[in-house]
Amino acid sequence: MTRDVTSLLTEHEGDLRPATAALADAVVDTGGDTHGSTGYRRRLFGVLAARELSRALHRARDRKEGS
Repeated sequence: MTRDVTSLLTEHEGDLRPATAALADAVVDTGGDTHGSTGYRRRLFGVLAARELSRALHRARDRKEGS
């Protein structure tokens, strides 16, 4: 599954966590098991997605400024 997250980056520059939490609610539909509940998986997805999108945004800006 892929999603275009460009709007997340432009609309929520300061803190991506609320936007990625909403994205997690939309895409994480696995049932809970012994490894974690559905809520835990959604929170994990939201935090990791925010972290990685923030890193990608900073790398892209650094490259643009270095050009």
